[in-house]
Amino acid sequence: MSERRKPPTNIIKIIGLIIGSYLVFAALVLNFYEPEEPVISDVPYENMDWREREEYNQQTIGGLSLGTTKAEAIKLMGKPHFNDAQFVQGKQVQLLHWRTQRNEGDGKTTRDECTPLLFVDDVLFAIGEIASERFLDGPIDLELLNQIIQQADNSPDTTSVQ
Repeated sequence: MSERRKPPTNIIKIIGLIIGSYLVFAALVLNFYEPEEPVISDVPYENMDWREREEYNQQTIGGLSLGTTKAEAIKLMGKPHFNDAQFVQGKQVQLLHWRTQRNEGDGKTTRDECTPLLFVDDVLFAIGEIASERFLDGPIDLELLNQIIQQADNSPDTTSVQ
């Protein structure tokens, strides 16, 4: 009959040492590792829940400058929740609304939960309540619009409106 060989004790010790080291390492990681808080601007807006989206829109709108293009705003915040448009003094005037707060938990976004941005010929002209007032009351101050465009472009008056 053949004799059974005893496994070498060194191999058992090595395997035990590897498993023990792994368990100690895992315990240390679980005990001391603190994941970084995600920065909201690093999260694509398509994947945000409604709370993150509201906060993101608030921060983004707060950082916008007059003269920002409509395309830039849409690129930053996605499709607006509401879009009102008209021609005033021969200029395309759009009042776009992005959700920035929640008033009622009814699952519907309403205008009072949004911040309006007023674009004249695709250039940001006003933000907030004044945007709504200027959209509804007009007229658009074309001289001010030209100044905003010049500041945004940092160039000579090549995009002046008449």
